[in-house]
Amino acid sequence: MYTRFSNSNEVVILLHEIYGINKHMIDTADLIEELGIDVIIPNLLNHEKVYNYDEEHEAYQNFKMNVGFEKSTAKVKKLISEYSEKYGKMSLVGYSVGATIAWLCSESHLCDRVVCYYGSRIRENLNIKPQIPTLLFLPEKEKSFLVDDLYNKLTQKQSEHNEVHTYKANHGFADPYSKYYNKEAYKRSFHQMVNFLRV
Repeated sequence: MYTRFSNSNEVVILLHEIYGINKHMIDTADLIEELGIDVIIPNLLNHEKVYNYDEEHEAYQNFKMNVGFEKSTAKVKKLISEYSEKYGKMSLVGYSVGATIAWLCSESHLCDRVVCYYGSRIRENLNIKPQIPTLLFLPEKEKSFLVDDLYNKLTQKQSEHNEVHTYKANHGFADPYSKYYNKEAYKRSFHQMVNFLRV
């Protein structure tokens, strides 16, 4: 687990991708902490290894075989419960698989806000109806499915808590260390996320 504490009454639980707590996650935690918000990054993997981007297949297999969404979601909900008395406001911010986990937590009132960056597996969990404000950022294109279809389904959901944005970019656009990094999409989405968290 990685933490950044500044004695705030507010915390963001940051949920990493299949790679683990890498430089992108640590940099994001530092930026959020600069806003005066505490940050906790739970290690959702069952080991300390941080995968490189060229180990995507190995990282995905590890998540699929040894971690999974059910265990990860239970772990995050337990963490929220552990810290609920310490903080007046708790938010989840997730990237890729972390975004799907955050989405799965949005159906409860355990935390106050959820932000999802390109959670492609959200498409397999459209039965979820967020009960708290939920902000989703999607790329224009994904390898394995049509983003427009997911966007339409999300915006048609009968939930006043959903806010969905798409960017002319690829999965990974908000990660400065990814080959798919898109500076403009990153800056705009980060600004939107900050405004969303501050409400």
